[in-house]
Amino acid sequence: SPSPRLLSALADSAAHLSVGAAAWACVQWAASPHPPARAAVRWGQVAAAGLVASAMDADHFIAAGALSLHAATHLNARPFGHALAFVAAATVAAHAVLGRRAAAL
Repeated sequence: SPSPRLLSALADSAAHLSVGAAAWACVQWAASPHPPARAAVRWGQVAAAGLVASAMDADHFIAAGALSLHAATHLNARPFGHALAFVAAATVAAHAVLGRRAAAL
């Protein structure tokens, strides 16, 4: 059976995925130009936001310098990707690279 540490890591990633996807769905719903038809949520973007939010945990392994779950969960400090400045910079970079192409998702 899976170890408690593995289950905890999977639950953490699932929580990131859920929060990222839900937050982006809410942004799209609130920003809809047609309030009665707010169902115009782009589900591809919602899925991408969830995956990116979940992938944010990869920085634990980068900071640990190993693909060891033990090393990744026993860091002395939060990894770089968990800083608001990093998330903001990544968002600006993604917008600069993707521009209007992201709207097609």
